[in-house]
Amino acid sequence: MYFLRDHVNTQFKCLVDVTAVDFPERPARFEVVYHLLSPRWNNRVRIKVCGQGDDADPGSGELF
Repeated sequence: MYFLRDHVNTQFKCLVDVTAVDFPERPARFEVVYHLLSPRWNNRVRIKVCGQGDDADPGSGELF
């Protein structure tokens, strides 16, 4: 996520949305989805992170 935010060719500076889905039947039951925007390049990207609990969120609040 640091690369996407800081690299000169990406510059995803805007965290547009964060959402999560709970799949109780999966071993890694939580899926956190981030939507990022690069105003410089007018691009968007979706990042999905799976985890079991507290490890599902890598601390994006500190990034943006």
